[in-house]
Amino acid sequence: MGKVFVDDLKPGMVLESELKGANGRSLLPAGATIEEKHLRIIKIWGVTEAEIVGAGSQKGEGPGLSDIPIEVLRASQERVKGLFRLNDLDRPPVRDLYDLCVMRTARAMISGTLQTARLPVEEDEAPLDTGGFPDLPSPYNLVQGRTSLVSLPDIYFRIVEVLDNPRTSAFHIAEVVSKDPSLTAKLLRLVNSPFYGFPSKIDSISRAVALVGAQELSTLALGISVINSFQGIPPELVDMKAFWEHSIACGVLARVLSDYKPGLSGERFFVAGLLHDVGKLFMLQRIPKPMLRVLSVSEKEGRPNHLVEEEVVGYDHTEVAGFLFNEWKLPPTLRNMVRHHHKPDAGKNPIDSAIIHLADILAIALGIGNSGTRVVPAVSETAWASAGFAPSVLGPAVKQALRQLDEINKAFLGEGK
Repeated sequence: MGKVFVDDLKPGMVLESELKGANGRSLLPAGATIEEKHLRIIKIWGVTEAEIVGAGSQKGEGPGLSDIPIEVLRASQERVKGLFRLNDLDRPPVRDLYDLCVMRTARAMISGTLQTARLPVEEDEAPLDTGGFPDLPSPYNLVQGRTSLVSLPDIYFRIVEVLDNPRTSAFHIAEVVSKDPSLTAKLLRLVNSPFYGFPSKIDSISRAVALVGAQELSTLALGISVINSFQGIPPELVDMKAFWEHSIACGVLARVLSDYKPGLSGERFFVAGLLHDVGKLFMLQRIPKPMLRVLSVSEKEGRPNHLVEEEVVGYDHTEVAGFLFNEWKLPPTLRNMVRHHHKPDAGKNPIDSAIIHLADILAIALGIGNSGTRVVPAVSETAWASAGFAPSVLGPAVKQALRQLDEINKAFLGEGK
């Protein structure tokens, strides 16, 4: 018997012991023979290794840093050190994340896929000046009475209304959702993606509700509805595709991390990660000139958006999101997770906000999409302590998330149709 890493598993291998996902879900019993159809599900559910009859222990999981040409490795390390300059590389979780990013950046350099695009910069104003906007509204006044700019579709509120009825069944939820063909198509695409990894195709909303759960499916419907609601933001302010790619990555990473904590709802963490920066979009709509200054200063000085927002505007996008979520009457748990993801210890449930905090930092560090912050924010020590993860969790979590992202982006952004 020996441990075989997930990338080296092959059809025909026999399990010595029960195989479980990262969240403790039983996937295959001891004695089962691995088939081709099992390999995709095993990877999706975060398995990193399996005990196989007759196999010797393996030490590697693919090429390591030593397999990268030294000149590429040094260039990658130099670039990544700059991105991590706000962090202490001697801290175990930061060092593990840094090593992951060095490897990812080096491979991108070799493949020619390294992204070097820059944010827009104001040409006619001093980019390092954070003053000049004295009459900006408070975050409450910014949002109050203005949610018509970003109104959630009626379908979401009909779903909530049905859920509030104690006699609601899967049929009732399916009936409401099915009245919106676009939402139906995206939800079915999502439940058939690696996000869930069901072995057979789900071809109806009623079946999806039965498998995923009514509350969970309505939470996913919320995420899709919000993405569809933000329209008309000038491309010179934000690349919406890149913005949502970052947000989706944050959501997927949050869901994967939550799987390591039994009892947490993965859908709730996914949607909180998906929506963690919507306050920034609302600010871009309502106060575009100050926000362009924020993006400019953040880019030139290498500082996170939320810190520059506090200087330029007087508050950050998480405060705006808190009032926005109140206006939308979204669940308080979602509001608190988003409101405190930059300062997790300030919220009612620090572990919830801490997971969104870490997922956001992971998405930025990995360079997936772009919501305006390019430098890797400092990892909060209290957030890391609240989450209670071992540093060894980061590698498997990142690999699991990356395996899911392409299909989930297609489900939400409508690509690849």
